[in-house]
Amino acid sequence: MRSYLLLICLLLGGTRICAQSDAPMIIGITDFIFDGNEEVNRKYSGSLSNNVYEAFSESKMFKLVERSKLSEINEELDRNREEWHILSDFLVEQGKILGASHLLVGEIEFIRFEEAGSSVFASLLSDDDTKDRNERDGLKMLKAAVDLNFNIVDVETGEIIETESLDFGGDAIQVGSTDSASAVLDLKEDIYKKTNRFIYKHWPQIYDIVKIEERGKFGKPALFYINGGAANNLEQGNKFQIVKVDSLDLGGGNIEIIERSLGEAVIYEINSPQVSLCRVVSGRKEILESTDNGETVFCKRLF
Repeated sequence: MRSYLLLICLLLGGTRICAQSDAPMIIGITDFIFDGNEEVNRKYSGSLSNNVYEAFSESKMFKLVERSKLSEINEELDRNREEWHILSDFLVEQGKILGASHLLVGEIEFIRFEEAGSSVFASLLSDDDTKDRNERDGLKMLKAAVDLNFNIVDVETGEIIETESLDFGGDAIQVGSTDSASAVLDLKEDIYKKTNRFIYKHWPQIYDIVKIEERGKFGKPALFYINGGAANNLEQGNKFQIVKVDSLDLGGGNIEIIERSLGEAVIYEINSPQVSLCRVVSGRKEILESTDNGETVFCKRLF
């Protein structure tokens, strides 16, 4: 089943990988830059880029290129960000030198700081101005709101194969800070949460059902084992969609892959680094019928 699942992942989307892959994808994450605004880049790019890097690292799904090795790429992006026809060949060359299969090219699209109900752009409010205003107005708190653009580049072709804009902060920040740099640091938890959603959307974690442990009769829950555990960063309570896959031969060598949702399950117990026991939440009959019939069924992590 595993080789077939790898085929499914490739057909579902070019950047997507299965969690069972023996070798993790090697990816380089560039600095997130606000084009044409050196003040914003100097003050906030480092902390924003670090937070995204840490989220990718803690997912344990990738081998990340050290950020220090991406300095040449970051410099070229800063010079020629608008000239993609120039950047494309350069990113292919540098990505291959670094051994990466993909690059995440980051951009700061928008940043603002809200103070006592009003909004001011970062480029118009320095930390000194903020402190002076706080002293004058009685330590009003700042909340940061940032939009980051995530561009996934295939190193083999130099093409952007996935792009998505994510917004961070705003109502997600409850308290705020007394200066803009600290307000950006307050975004860490929101960046971690939404970056993980981005990761699982574009690189879904997929696991096999390796054994039906309990069929769910006489009031007992249906239980099954999957081939993923602590080594895959899984935890008790993680949720999964149970999916059946059908393939349709459209002729001429064209195969259409169709996913059909059977139900949902949740991790009941982590048994080992590679094995977890899951409890069926919904779709017990459909899941058991499909597995009994030898159909292609797998678990896709929900986030």
